Amino acid sequence: MTKIWYRDNGGVIHQDLAVEAIPKALADAEGLLWVDLAEPPEDEWKKVLVDLFNFHHLAVEDAVKDVHHPKVDDYGDYIYLVMHGIRLETKTRLVRTQELDIFLGKNYVVTYHNQPISTIDDVIALCAKDERQLRYTPDLFVAGMLGADRLAYWAHMYGFGKPTGIDLPGEVAGIVPSNQWKIDALGQPMFGGEVYQAGIGQ
Repeated sequence: MTKIWYRDNGGVIHQDLAVEAIPKALADAEGLLWVDLAEPPEDEWKKVLVDLFNFHHLAVEDAVKDVHHPKVDDYGDYIYLVMHGIRLETKTRLVRTQELDIFLGKNYVVTYHNQPISTIDDVIALCAKDERQLRYTPDLFVAGMLGADRLAYWAHMYGFGKPTGIDLPGEVAGIVPSNQWKIDALGQPMFGGEVYQAGIGQ
């Protein structure tokens, strides 16, 4: 399934656009176009990735086939990212990885995934509820998509932010930073650079 969101240069949000509307949206240098390709059939991803966006064939090949390591490739007019999230299977309690491919351009974001990803579902639901999510530049939009609250959720799932239960003198729970934590503590949300710092443990 392909979902297309577009914020034009006048600030108007367009939801559920047809694939045929992509060229017009791409021509709007001041707009933001988000195309999410979720388990698309071959003819659909070829039309979007190859025919309309004309992405490099190596980037397209990596996107449609699983790449087992994260990567960032700079193609000049856009950046191609391969990211891996984790998913906890509730029945087996096994942790699985899921790949998300991102094409980041000056006025667009294209996401591609071969299985449902809860982060993308959450962003789609958030965009439907709050149009301000689409008022950012593409890089900030992606930073928000992969942001601090996602990191905080998984950190809490793995026991961060609470005592270990080991007899350690002076042990304290510690802080797992999130948007709400920073708003409560400092009166402002987390910025993109702070998300990166939290991600690498600085």
